[in-house]
Amino acid sequence: MTRRYRNKTYPVIGWAVVVLLGCVIVGLAAYGQIASAVAAMLVSAPLMWLAYRAYIRTAVEAGQAGIRVLNPFRTIRLRWDEIDRIGAEMKLTISTRDGGTVEAWAVQAANIARMTGRRSFADQVADDLNQQLAESRGDRSPVVGDPSYGSSASDRSKVRRSAIQTGLTGLLVVGFLVLRELS
Repeated sequence: MTRRYRNKTYPVIGWAVVVLLGCVIVGLAAYGQIASAVAAMLVSAPLMWLAYRAYIRTAVEAGQAGIRVLNPFRTIRLRWDEIDRIGAEMKLTISTRDGGTVEAWAVQAANIARMTGRRSFADQVADDLNQQLAESRGDRSPVVGDPSYGSSASDRSKVRRSAIQTGLTGLLVVGFLVLRELS
């Protein structure tokens, strides 16, 4: 049986973008603004396609043969014997035995979970996939919570530090813009 993994909000975001852009086109056409509707369609069509590729299509599928990663612009198939381990840094990361890595856009760690020290959905998916990887190798012992799999404490602290730096940078930029408007 094939299991499909992706952040639950991604399809919602993707379909919301597609429907919103579609409504703009239909609204313009309904009010007789055909030229504007055609222009909106020409602009919206690539955006709708991108929303579909980036939010609706993306997924990680795991089955008996291995893993299939559906990223926005590339699909990667890996057999279980090609995979070394699966981790959850910023995105689900699959390390291959030949030293390569594959990142899955569909499963990303929530920054808030990292900042509060909680496990994210990406950690749970990494644990589940590592369990399937172990079973494919004939090892039935659970790997859930094993520090050699998934994300380590140092990975979480790097993510936490990065999120704090990004937030502070954003605050500085907003503060600068507000001060500039006031003067």
